Amino acid sequence: MNDERFFEEFIEIYKEEKDKFLSYNINVIDELHANENANSRILARLFKYKKNNCFEILDSFLNTFFKNPHDLIVDLKQPEITVEKERIDICIIGKSYAIIIENKFNDAFDRPNQLARYIEVVINKKIKEENIFVVYMPGDKHKEPSYNSWESEKEKDEKGSIVNYRESFKNRYLKLPFPTHIIQWLENDVLPITRVTEDLLYSALIQYIDFLKGNFGLRKNKMTMKLEDKIKKHFNGDVEAIRELIIRSLECEKKIHEDERNSWKERINKDFNEYYSKVNGSEFEDGNYTIGFPFLYEGNVFLIYIKCYNYKIFACKLISKEETIPIPNDLLERLKPIEGIDYSEEKVGEDVFTIRINTSINKAYDTFKGLFETIKNEVSPIDSNIKITKEDFI
Repeated sequence: MNDERFFEEFIEIYKEEKDKFLSYNINVIDELHANENANSRILARLFKYKKNNCFEILDSFLNTFFKNPHDLIVDLKQPEITVEKERIDICIIGKSYAIIIENKFNDAFDRPNQLARYIEVVINKKIKEENIFVVYMPGDKHKEPSYNSWESEKEKDEKGSIVNYRESFKNRYLKLPFPTHIIQWLENDVLPITRVTEDLLYSALIQYIDFLKGNFGLRKNKMTMKLEDKIKKHFNGDVEAIRELIIRSLECEKKIHEDERNSWKERINKDFNEYYSKVNGSEFEDGNYTIGFPFLYEGNVFLIYIKCYNYKIFACKLISKEETIPIPNDLLERLKPIEGIDYSEEKVGEDVFTIRINTSINKAYDTFKGLFETIKNEVSPIDSNIKITKEDFI
């Protein structure tokens, strides 16, 4: 079979099996477009599972991933487990120990001073620094926290230098990527200890594991098996040719995204030229990138942009440049009529810090344009002396 016919049949199988798959397969978490915050809430609820006065899933987590977990398990017999409190994704606090969990499910960029601030929040709760653990959960197994994420904003050491916690936490830091660690733990360790008679918990676990596999391309179904079989037969065991196909496919995917991002930049220049000089965003980094611009409202700087996660998840976001400043209520009121807005990504009490609309590569710019045009007459371009960096577009 020639290559042209192979690709034609490959696409035919993909379309046919995808239609069949979508016609009868449903994952509630997929349908609700769960973001990182929803993911944190699900994990926290699992950690809170208690049976016979024992937090079985939390204990399993500690036994699986922590060296010498005995003291932790004893201390966390009656833990306080919080989600998005003081901006920490998940925090597990006992009498003497604490675990900070930073959820980077979508491989979002690290904010400057982010981990340091969380550590200092916990220290202020009278937990000794040497009893605090940091767990980092990225979507990409290669992702590590940035150096300046560990750096304190104000704390200084005895020499007067700004404190950076990275070195002191090297033995109390765990990286647990979702694809290589969390999914396996849930499937191999958590499911077996979950009573099938507890229908809601068991079904929630099944759906959550399936959701995670789907997000990281690990779902196995008839479509994926047929496509794999098609590749094997066509290349007849030629591993080098298959590897070359993968490399060329990934390069092609990246080029499509680069072209699309450049197109969005040109359209921003055309549609919002008074903001164009401040068009900014992050460049391509492991399939993540942003494009958008800042604006002023009531003296504060906000950013609106398109964000791509892992070359596959697209969202339009509106945030404040300063993470302590929420989005003003009157802007929120103006945006209410827009369908699909998610206010839960970063919310503390009634304060909303992030507005997000899930979209697709084909609809991303129109979603972005519609979002900004709703508030355009109320805002203004920023002053030239205000510095904007790619780290601001988180």
